Amino acid sequence: MRWAFSLSIAALAAILLSACSLAGDITPPPGSSGGPLTATSVAPASTSAAPAVAYSGLGYPSIPPSAAKGAALFAQHCAQCHGEKGAGDGQMAAQLQFPPANFTDPALARNATPAKWFDTITKGKIDRLMPPFADSLTEAQRWDVTFFLFTLNAPQSSVDAGKAIYGAKCAECHGERGKGDGPMASSGRPLSDLGDPATLAAKSQTDLFNAIRDGQGQAMPAYADSLTDDERWSVADYIRTFSYDYLAPGAKPAEAHGTITGSVTNGTAGGRQPSGLDVVLYGFDQFQLATTVTETLQADGSFTFGDVLYIPGRAFIVTTDYGGVPYSSDVASFQGDSAKLDVPLKVYEVTTDTSFLRVDRMHIFFDFSGAGAVVGELFIMSNTGDKTLSLDAGLQFELPPGAKNLSIQNATAGRDYRETPTGFSLTTPILPGGGSQQILVSFSLPYDGQLAFSQKVPFPVATANVLVPGLGVKVSSDQLQPTGVRDVQGTQFQNYTATNLAAGSTLTFNLAGGAGGSSPAVIVDRRNLIVGGAGLTLAVAGLGWWLFSRRAPSAALPADRDGLIKAIADLDNKFEAGEMSEKEYERQRAKLKAKLIEQWND
Repeated sequence: MRWAFSLSIAALAAILLSACSLAGDITPPPGSSGGPLTATSVAPASTSAAPAVAYSGLGYPSIPPSAAKGAALFAQHCAQCHGEKGAGDGQMAAQLQFPPANFTDPALARNATPAKWFDTITKGKIDRLMPPFADSLTEAQRWDVTFFLFTLNAPQSSVDAGKAIYGAKCAECHGERGKGDGPMASSGRPLSDLGDPATLAAKSQTDLFNAIRDGQGQAMPAYADSLTDDERWSVADYIRTFSYDYLAPGAKPAEAHGTITGSVTNGTAGGRQPSGLDVVLYGFDQFQLATTVTETLQADGSFTFGDVLYIPGRAFIVTTDYGGVPYSSDVASFQGDSAKLDVPLKVYEVTTDTSFLRVDRMHIFFDFSGAGAVVGELFIMSNTGDKTLSLDAGLQFELPPGAKNLSIQNATAGRDYRETPTGFSLTTPILPGGGSQQILVSFSLPYDGQLAFSQKVPFPVATANVLVPGLGVKVSSDQLQPTGVRDVQGTQFQNYTATNLAAGSTLTFNLAGGAGGSSPAVIVDRRNLIVGGAGLTLAVAGLGWWLFSRRAPSAALPADRDGLIKAIADLDNKFEAGEMSEKEYERQRAKLKAKLIEQWND
């Protein structure tokens, strides 16, 4: 499907960023990146995860890149748009404003240099809506992806043919692996080490082809007459393999064995040390379940999974159930040559005390493009205590009088929430932590040019932000303070803010006037928008879902394994696109994984 926003995304970004911090507040659309509101835990960031590091600025890899690792990273972060084989035909390609690059196109691949592709992966191409990966992939990982791209135009047959020709015509000078140490090397000028990543980082395959064809004066003969074009391309493909660990397109990476250890700790002060629980390890290859292993938690809270089979890029999570709540670790994978992986997991005691619950931000959006008014509300909630909040009756939320057609993103009525005469009750446990719960609801209100909006807030609200498109509707309130009208790319927005609303208080304001025409539809992709020189990223998918869900049949929540796996894949793409904080990404991914685990257990 195509995501058609009736609001200018650039304008929305400017307003929301100036009014309040909405970055990281948005959950993914249903059926793509979201998941049911299943209660799960997110462990502290795993020390085994690969943190992004500052760019060395060398312009070439400091260690030989691995095409196998690059293939796994490409499948996880790039294939959704660029396609499984890099042909620009991914699942999201048709929804994007700009066609993704086709790396299998020789015209593109043969004129690219490793340094250029690395730079693009690092910085992104904002004008083409490609996100940067400087913060989500390490420098080594970006080089792995870079050199994997070169394999997409270098099949095994070409590399093998190039190897044979190189051995017959080049090795006597350049040496078996291009180090310039062949038996005839001393008869001419010193030769460059073709295996040194610095030597060819700024050279394209076309550069190598031309050098082979034209020669290098007296130092190297020309092969324009003795080799065909295809043979020269094959030699160029083989020479490139000197500076990275080649993997033929479609080939299966070599398997290895490792050990995964960790501990389950209780994050509640005075809580007992869990022991005797079943701890389940799940391994995923490109979001397909590859392995499942169960061990018993030891008395000291430790667990060990020995002799774990894995391939480069395989992702692992550890899960357990404590106090009736499923908890899930951070995602982790083996890094480099290390065969050891530590995966911590935190659980909590359960409480019914709601006094620790806060609403950090409450965003209220209006749309008047149809009959009446459609309202979207996004609650960003924190549990400031150290226990998981779980109420059999659920958390009670009131909606404005007259609200109809309630919809809650990624939630199923009767399981995650129940409608009540005055609103709804949320039955999903809320874990400790800042922003640990997001609730995106949509409902309709009658609007005939006048609306007295009134809504009771059940918990303390630090900031309430109201966003009204256009200038035809006037907003008046004793509580809301206007933060101005912005005109960005021809679309105007009114923004109003209230702060420090007490629990049980009522937010009231009046809307009056004709809504006027809707803004022209803007077809955009749903990944990210970078604003300003600092590269501030705004996630817009939640509001996009709210707008879009009224213009198309609502997508069913993923109910099967394939749907949940795809939702996890979409969520990973959103995180790598910079559309959410790491904490929120981990929280949502844990929810999806828990639901997936539930499916397998069933």
